[in-house]
Amino acid sequence: MESNVQYDRWGRMKYHPDYHENHRKPWDKEDDMYLCAMHGSMKIGDIALALGRTYRSAAQRLETLKRKRLYKRYRTIMSRM
Repeated sequence: MESNVQYDRWGRMKYHPDYHENHRKPWDKEDDMYLCAMHGSMKIGDIALALGRTYRSAAQRLETLKRKRLYKRYRTIMSRM
């Protein structure tokens, strides 16, 4: 594995194929639920890395779920599991 990872000016990891294997792939419901459930207890960058996504895509997805009013629902579902 080549380790020439680059970071933006805020210290967030830029896209790297070895770490972001789900880049540009559609989000599934399980990923959405994990994102919502872990938000608040983990940093978005750590959640993104666990999901194989970039920081920016995870942050944007989180905002989309909140806008669609799915955030609380998915968070509640995961807390019951």
